[in-house]
Amino acid sequence: MEKFNIVIGTHGKFGEELVNSARMIAGALENVDCCSLLPEYSFEDYMKLVDETMRTKEGFTIVLVDLYGGTPCNVFTVMSRKYHYPVLTGLNLPMLIDL
Repeated sequence: MEKFNIVIGTHGKFGEELVNSARMIAGALENVDCCSLLPEYSFEDYMKLVDETMRTKEGFTIVLVDLYGGTPCNVFTVMSRKYHYPVLTGLNLPMLIDL
């Protein structure tokens, strides 16, 4: 199977900790990045973070977000028109390990 990128968008550091947990179970994870929406970020700050992250991706990328209709989901969905990637909601540990 060809390698691909995974980008995780979550409220707070949930995504980063989920990646740490997945590494404990599955070992090293390659091509995984997190865009954490922190309380001090404005909508524009988060949009810029997502844009900067997605700009660096080459090849197929899939985005996993925590909550349908939340800011990470909305921002990644808007940016998907520019960078052409799918956005899946309901991120959880088994989903990440499976990918």
